Amino acid sequence: MDSPDPKEWILNYIFNRFQLGYRKNVGPLAEEIRKCKPKTLKEWEEYYYKNVRPRQHLVQLGKILWEKIRTVAKKELESITEEDCINYVIDVVIRRTFEGFQREMKAVKERLEEKLGLTFHPAPPELEVLAVDWYAVVNGYYMGIQVKPLTFEQSQLVAQIKQQVLIEPHREFERRYGGKVFVVITLGKKRQFKIVDEDELIERIRNEVERLKALPPGPFG
Repeated sequence: MDSPDPKEWILNYIFNRFQLGYRKNVGPLAEEIRKCKPKTLKEWEEYYYKNVRPRQHLVQLGKILWEKIRTVAKKELESITEEDCINYVIDVVIRRTFEGFQREMKAVKERLEEKLGLTFHPAPPELEVLAVDWYAVVNGYYMGIQVKPLTFEQSQLVAQIKQQVLIEPHREFERRYGGKVFVVITLGKKRQFKIVDEDELIERIRNEVERLKALPPGPFG
């Protein structure tokens, strides 16, 4: 799987940070393309410029994007010091890793295992590369869990690269091991800790457990 283009990351971040891709600027894209039902890229392009926004409007948004990168983003990058980088690396490796581990243990051991009656095991390297943190064995098949903090769902960058970093690896996991992977979104920590949409998530996992149990026994018993 190819890594996302670094330039694309920067453009996506600034584009969304300053809301240039929001409905108020580019129009209701999802609604309009459903109305258009284009069969070709050219058909959608012509429809958009005629019915949503003229091409010159997008050109102007591009110029605004460049101005934000040239001024705001450049100044922010230039303000970063060596000490900032050292402190950031230490914080990510020590504090954030520890807090992430605590969230995972709380979500998996104190919530999912108790409610589902399953035992989840830490993922070995061959499962980690498929974006899986924990797995359970159901009727000889593996079912995966990936735990993410709420900021993961809020990130505009993640929305842009989700197809590469989550969906495709999770499909490969299901192809190899039979079961689906569920993304568990956590919010807060300690007393304020919660799993986002926990009841719905539990129900979806239970449905997957029943589906796997109805299959002939798998090879991973």
